[in-house]
Amino acid sequence: MLTAPFEAAYGRFRWCEAMLEEGGTKEVIEPTVEELVELASDLGATRLATAVERAARRAGIRVGADRSRDKYALTQREQEVLLHLSRGASNRRIAKDLYISEKTASVHVSNILRKMGVSNRGQAAAVAIREQLVTARDLQVDDSL
Repeated sequence: MLTAPFEAAYGRFRWCEAMLEEGGTKEVIEPTVEELVELASDLGATRLATAVERAARRAGIRVGADRSRDKYALTQREQEVLLHLSRGASNRRIAKDLYISEKTASVHVSNILRKMGVSNRGQAAAVAIREQLVTARDLQVDDSL
C-alpha cells in the first residue's frame, strides 16, 4: 500500500516526461502512461491526468479519452496544424511556426478538412474544440517568443 499515492503518481509522471525528452520509445513508455492516466483518474488528480494526457499526445501516444479521438485519423503533423488553425492562424503563419512551406501547410489544412468532413477552417476549429481535440489551454498563444 502506498503511503503517498499522489506523490508516487507525480514521480511516475516526471519519469515519463524524462523518458519522452530523452527519446525513449513509445513501446517502453506507453504502458506506464496508460497506467498513470488510470491511476491519476482513480485518485481524482484531474490536473495530473490532464498533464499526462497532454504529454502523451505530444509524443503521439494515445491514452484514455484520447483514444476515442482517433476517429479522424489525423497524423501528428495534422494535429499540430489543427491546433494552429484553431488559434486562427493563416497558412503563412502555420508554415512559419512549424518550419514548413506555405504549400505544405495548405495541403495539411485540406487533408484536415477532408478527414473531419467539414468545409472550412472555422468548422474544423469548432469541431476540434467541441470534441476536445484541442483544449482552451492549448488555444492560448504565447507571443513572447
